[in-house]
Order: sequence, then structure tokens, then C-alpha cells
Amino acid sequence: MSHVCAILLIAHAPLATALAEVGRLLYPEAADSLHALDVGSSQPMEELEAQTQQMQDSLRGQDCLILADVYGATPFNIVSRIAAVHPTRSRIVAGVNVPMLWRALAQRHVSLEELANRAVGGGTQGIV
Repeated sequence: MSHVCAILLIAHAPLATALAEVGRLLYPEAADSLHALDVGSSQPMEELEAQTQQMQDSLRGQDCLILADVYGATPFNIVSRIAAVHPTRSRIVAGVNVPMLWRALAQRHVSLEELANRAVGGGTQGIV
């Protein structure tokens, strides 16, 4: 089996789920690689951290590109804190947009480092 990076979307509700749906429309073959976690505004931080940790644990053994909505906001802070305490083979990119997601889905077979770079390139090239 070839190398495939998992992609985890984490964003303020309902953005992560909506982006995942958009991603699956164009790349239905990537559905098993794409995961979404919506962060609700009223959820306690401990609950959010537990959900995020559980999702990351389910991806153990896989390289994982984590796409967050806003640098410094709750979703980004949660994955950053978990990554610091429980290092995994993951990269976090903030500022997710549709072109970034599509680029990542299209190229999820490259190395994690290269995937993160290509996702950022797709996101910035998609802004006009």
C-alpha cells in the first residue's frame, strides 16, 4: 500500500464539516483520508481537547496534516497544545480555505512536509 497522509480539519462549527463536504465532492476517493472536527463555542475546553486527542489517536501511525481555520483561535490552540504534549507525525497549517484543502487532497500521497508546503501554496495561490 502506498503512503497516504491523513487530513484533519479543525475549525469553528460548522466550518470543518462544511469544508470536508466540499472536499469529498471533488475528491470522493479521499473520503477515508479526510476527517473533520467542529469546535462549538459553548463546549468546555477539556471536552474539546479530549475529542481532538481521540481523533488524533485514531490516526496513530499515519502522517497527518492538520488544517485549522484561524491562527491563535481555539481550534488552532487545541491542536497546538496536544501536539506539544503528545508529539505525532503531524503538521499544523492555519488559515484553511477551499483551494488549500483541494490541493492537499489531490496530493496526499507525498511526504508530510511536502504536503504541508503544497497545501500552503494552494491556499495562497487561491487568493486573488
